[in-house]
Amino acid sequence: MKKLLILLACLLPAFGAYAQDAAILDKIEKANAGMKTVQCHFTEKKTLTATGRSFDFDGTVYFQAPDRLAMRFTKPGELMVIDGSTLYMGRAPKPALFNTDKTPLMLSLRNTLLYCVSGQPRKVAQENDADIAVKEGKDGYIVQLTARKHVTKGYARIHLTYRKSDCVLVRMELEEFGGIIDLYQMSDIRRGVSVDPAMFQIPVKQ
Repeated sequence: MKKLLILLACLLPAFGAYAQDAAILDKIEKANAGMKTVQCHFTEKKTLTATGRSFDFDGTVYFQAPDRLAMRFTKPGELMVIDGSTLYMGRAPKPALFNTDKTPLMLSLRNTLLYCVSGQPRKVAQENDADIAVKEGKDGYIVQLTARKHVTKGYARIHLTYRKSDCVLVRMELEEFGGIIDLYQMSDIRRGVSVDPAMFQIPVKQ
């Protein structure tokens, strides 16, 4: 009996933390469930950990539920568009167009980005076979995802911050196994706005 009581005393804090994490995740997902569109400014810092070099970008994000996302950079030629099963990446050295239904790696990237922006962190964890941890920060709910195993490509770690007031994504940090870290920070966020369909137009067909 004594051993059972000791075991319960050890397990109760873990159950409490799990319940708290689940409550925050439920709140994020519920707040974003009815979201149709988002438009915001973003900055991106790309860091190559092997060399310590970093590059800065900025632009505008457009999202339309359930599966349209565009990141239009202010730098000419820089563009990323998801339109259904199509993924376009217009970054040097040359643009690339993928059918994600036929390319598992690009499908995972597509799903990860859509789930992050649309406020579905549990699906992000499933997509990346990652453990999930949650905490409440001063300015937002912080979701940390850590991959359970090392793979050749993909994300080793993902940090997401959702604003407390409406649970919209304001910060996204993606760390690849190869050592590339992309940090995105969002501002001037507008939900429920009318998004011009031309924002999801892909400039090159292959």
